[in-house]
Amino acid sequence: GKHGNGIAVTGAMHTISRNLIHDTPHSGIFMWGSGHTVEFNRIRHTCLETEDSGAIGGGAIDWLSWHGVTIRYNRIEDTLGYGFDEAAGRWRSPYFAAALYPDWAASGVRIIGNVLVRAPRTCLMLHSGRDNVIENNVLVDGGESVCQWNGWTTSTGFWSSMVEGWIRNW
Repeated sequence: GKHGNGIAVTGAMHTISRNLIHDTPHSGIFMWGSGHTVEFNRIRHTCLETEDSGAIGGGAIDWLSWHGVTIRYNRIEDTLGYGFDEAAGRWRSPYFAAALYPDWAASGVRIIGNVLVRAPRTCLMLHSGRDNVIENNVLVDGGESVCQWNGWTTSTGFWSSMVEGWIRNW
């Protein structure tokens, strides 16, 4: 996939603060790793060329990789997304994007005091994580919903192959 991010970080304990990020092909801020702080950023017009993405996003692949991440006091507007709509048989935008998207089992994340406005899928999507704290956020005009929590079941191939290792490492 395409990863034209405004800011991308890996490792641990980075602070991303007080940036104006706009008009990005993929995420405004994309993270791998633990203990990061993302605060006081203004992000708009992101995910212009990608789907299944977020203005602030990234992946964990287990329950520990994003542990200690804090995302607070950011303003995110107009996360668009672009992808192929199989039902309609055409490419379209807006399409399958979230303003804030801790993906792949991101856990132990604090999401506090953010303003998330206009995203085609949802303002906040949490995918198979645990022990997350979400408080005092404003979520406006999520296309399908303002917030989605979803996960896998034991019948999902990926979940079946990964969950035992996650539990063992926890």
